[in-house]
Amino acid sequence: MAPVTKFFTLHTTGDKIPAIAFGSGTKWQWKKKGRGEEAAGTLDQDLLNVISTALKSGFRHVDTAEVYTTRSEIGEAIRGSGIDRSEIWLTDKYNPGWSINGKSHKADSDGPYSSLITGLKEMKLEYVDLFLLHSPFFSKETSGITVEEAWRQMELLQEKGLAKNIGVSNFNIEMLEKIFKICKIKPQVNQIEFHDYFGEEPPKP
Repeated sequence: MAPVTKFFTLHTTGDKIPAIAFGSGTKWQWKKKGRGEEAAGTLDQDLLNVISTALKSGFRHVDTAEVYTTRSEIGEAIRGSGIDRSEIWLTDKYNPGWSINGKSHKADSDGPYSSLITGLKEMKLEYVDLFLLHSPFFSKETSGITVEEAWRQMELLQEKGLAKNIGVSNFNIEMLEKIFKICKIKPQVNQIEFHDYFGEEPPKP
């Protein structure tokens, strides 16, 4: 029997998001990225098996991201699960790159719009339930666009039905206010890392 799942309701759309998700980052992305060149372009079977088992066990929320490189496994598991797509909540994220202590990493795509278009092709799916800006680190050197420009692309993705809901991740109040000044659609979610080993206080309105 599937476990009882709690939901949060998103105010703009009224969609109900499962409170507990199965994540495919951290361990799984480094495992996949650590494989040899001969494995390039192939699915990580261990990850695929774990995601499939999670869905069979009752998980109905799966989390991936451009930077994780796990989109293909997520899509394969969802399509092969036998579960109606409308019953699975899928969260994905755009990677704007980062710059820390003099080191920088450029964005993996031209912006959130092209990121999700590529992601949907990799997953062989028609939409995601939630698409996020993975971090607030926008600069000419990393993403080549501003956070305001990125958000306009996010709104276009929702307007076209490619992302049912849009939001951000790891944003502080200052960065949220930049979006609020120009947005037609407000961020529905701010996904923040918060656990026993990372006790930073989340931003408050």
